Amino acid sequence: MARDLLPLVQKALGDRYRVDREIARGGSGRIFLARTPDGTEVALKVLHPELQASVAADRSLREI
Repeated sequence: MARDLLPLVQKALGDRYRVDREIARGGSGRIFLARTPDGTEVALKVLHPELQASVAADRSLREI
């Protein structure tokens, strides 16, 4: 069973973002709907923990 990453993501981000909920899940990670302190909605992609060490930074930049 997939574990609930929402509390871990919120803790890691601290006051920079308020994470509302998970909105998508894919092969390399999960997407969360979050808000900046001024209320702007953003999407945050969090890689699956087992992939964090192996996914190159340039791949992430291409996806952005």
